[in-house]
Amino acid sequence: MLSKKRNGWLWVLMLFAVCAVVYGVLSSYPRELAVYSDELRYLDVARSLLQGRGLRVRNMPSDYQKILYPLCILPALLLKTTAAQITAIGWLNAVYMASAVFPAYALARAMGMNRRRTAFLVGVTAVLPTMSAASTFMSETVFLPLSLWQGDFFLRAMLAEPKARVGWCAAAGAFCYLLYLNKEVALYYLIAWVLVRAWVWWHDKASWRGGGSWPAMPRCWAAFWSAFCWPRRRCSAGWATPTTRPAG
Repeated sequence: MLSKKRNGWLWVLMLFAVCAVVYGVLSSYPRELAVYSDELRYLDVARSLLQGRGLRVRNMPSDYQKILYPLCILPALLLKTTAAQITAIGWLNAVYMASAVFPAYALARAMGMNRRRTAFLVGVTAVLPTMSAASTFMSETVFLPLSLWQGDFFLRAMLAEPKARVGWCAAAGAFCYLLYLNKEVALYYLIAWVLVRAWVWWHDKASWRGGGSWPAMPRCWAAFWSAFCWPRRRCSAGWATPTTRPAG
């Protein structure tokens, strides 16, 4: 049984390597960072962090919190020429996008899918049109794999026993904040999770009468919200930098 699990992850690792190479080659062509405002903002933040000047956009102090993607492309800025940096960012994006096959496989295993369905799910993930974002400088390259991992955390929190569910909810909340550092739409994951759990809680009448998982629900919600809100509050306080405005 253990060997079958290892073989499954080995096949996924091989698919990841193939996808990373293919998308890396497809994203290696001459292009310039000079048009889309979001791309320029990510580059400004990454450069200011690399230079130790804090969070700056257009060389002005900023409280911009979506710093996960700038951190992910920051190693590419260690190269000397702009052309080399752009090429390196393309390859990093390819690696990040290709890594989506790992959470897809983990989700399939957690849901108890058979080999054929698992292979289909992972295969579809590997050829999603969204993978074309690897040739851009947008945060979707990181958001796709992270959002799939977020789904895996949510699923494991729902399937866990009441005692272990609190820990999984806390982990899901912390990971949701990490996803929020990439894109604000991660808040929809949080809202969807709360609505789904509220629906399950309300309709699970048997747990109300027999105890069941009902006592753990408030603790799960508290763990989830605390894990999400605590780092957000701390970081927001640390990043609140007054913006200098020109006189007049």
